[in-house]
Amino acid sequence: MKRSIQLVLVLIAATAIAAAGSHGVASWLKVKTQAAEPFTIGKSTGNPPAFLAASSVGGYGIVWDQIAGQLDTQIKTWGIAGGSPIEFEQFQKQIPEARTTFIVISTYDLDEARPCDFRAAIVPLGQAVESLQAEHADWSYSKQVLSQYPMTWLRTLFPTLGRSRGLMGAALINIKDMVKRSPASSQSMAGPVIKFGKGPSEDEYTKQKLSDWPSSQVVGKLVAMRVDFQGAHNFDGAKKLALERMLQFANQHGRALLVVMPISSAYTKEFISPELVKKFEAALQEVEHSSPQTDLVRLDQVPGLGDDQNFCDLVHMNLTGQKLATDALQAQLKQVAHQP
Repeated sequence: MKRSIQLVLVLIAATAIAAAGSHGVASWLKVKTQAAEPFTIGKSTGNPPAFLAASSVGGYGIVWDQIAGQLDTQIKTWGIAGGSPIEFEQFQKQIPEARTTFIVISTYDLDEARPCDFRAAIVPLGQAVESLQAEHADWSYSKQVLSQYPMTWLRTLFPTLGRSRGLMGAALINIKDMVKRSPASSQSMAGPVIKFGKGPSEDEYTKQKLSDWPSSQVVGKLVAMRVDFQGAHNFDGAKKLALERMLQFANQHGRALLVVMPISSAYTKEFISPELVKKFEAALQEVEHSSPQTDLVRLDQVPGLGDDQNFCDLVHMNLTGQKLATDALQAQLKQVAHQP
C-alpha cells in the first residue's frame, strides 16, 4: 500500500476516534449543542400569540407563565444560550401573527463584547456579512464574527470545540458528584438552564443569593466572566441594529414592549463604568427615536431590584428577584393596557 494512502487512512481513523471522543465527552457533560429550542408558554385561548425574545437573563427574571395568563394568550419563544437580538431576529418572522412582542435586554445582553456562541449556527453567513458592512465594522470585530462559521461547521464532528472553560466546569461538577453524591450541591453549582413557562423554578440554583457568596467566589466568577469578553464593551453595534429592526417589525404587526432587566450590583460595579452607563442610555435613546411607539419598561430602574440579594449569580435573578420583577412587569402591563 502506498504511503499516501496509508497517511489518508491514518488521518481518517484519527479523525473518527477524535470525533467519537468529542461526542462522548459532550454527552457525558451534557454540553448544550442545540442552537435554539422552541417553547410555548401558557394555554391556547384562541387569541393571537405573543412573541418573546429573551436570553436566560429574561427567562430567570420573569415568570412568563403569569404574563401569558395576564394577556390571555400563549407566548412563543426560543431558548438560545447567550441569545441577543441578532439571533432572535431570525425567529421573529416565524410568528407573523403575533400582536404583542416582548424583547428583553440588559447591559449584559446588549454588550457587543459578548457574542453568542450559537450566532453562526443561527444567522446565515451572507446576512452576517451584510450586517458587518452596514455597521462599518472594523477588521478585528469582523474577524471575530466570521471566524465563528468554520468553528460551527467543525462542531458537527467535534461538539466540544472551543468550549474548554465550560467543559472544565462541568467536569468538575460531575467528578465531585461521583466522589460525594449531593444533589443539592451539584444543582447549585451547575449553573442556569433555559426554561420557560414552568412558573418559578424550584431547583437549588435559583434558591441561592449572590449576597451570601464568599468574596473569593465572587472574584473567581468575575475573573472567569472577564475571559469571555471579546473586544471592547459597547452598545452601538450589530445587536442594537438588530434590536431596531425587530422593534420596527413588531410595531408594524401590533405592539412592542422593550423590557430592560437589571443586572447585579457586583457585575455592574466590575464591568459597567459610568461612561458605559452613558453609552447604554444613549443607545436606548436612539432605539426609542427609531421606534417611538415602542413601550419601554425599565425594570432596571426599580429601586433595589438590582441588589445582589435578588440574584443567584452575577446576572440571573433568584426566586425573590424573579417575583419582584414579575410583579413590576405586570403592573406596567396594566398601565399599557389602558393606553390608546
